[in-house]
Amino acid sequence: MGYYKEVDGKTFDADLFALAERAQKQDPDGRISEQTARKMFEAVIDGGVYSQVEKDTVDYLLNNMSWNAEAK
Repeated sequence: MGYYKEVDGKTFDADLFALAERAQKQDPDGRISEQTARKMFEAVIDGGVYSQVEKDTVDYLLNNMSWNAEAK
C-alpha cells in the first residue's frame, strides 16, 4: 500500500485510513473502538509532526466513519 490514499480528490494518510477501515469491519457494531483510536493517535504522533495530511485524515475519519463514544 502506498503512503497516501485519495478520496474525492483529497489526499489522506493511507495507514490511518486502513486502520480505521479494518477496525470498523472487525467491530460487531461497525464502530471504531477506543483501542483503535489510541492506535491511530500513536501512529499520528510517532513522527513528532502532525502533518496537514494527517490532520485532514483525522478530520475526514471523525466525520465520515462510525465511532463509539469513548473513541471519539
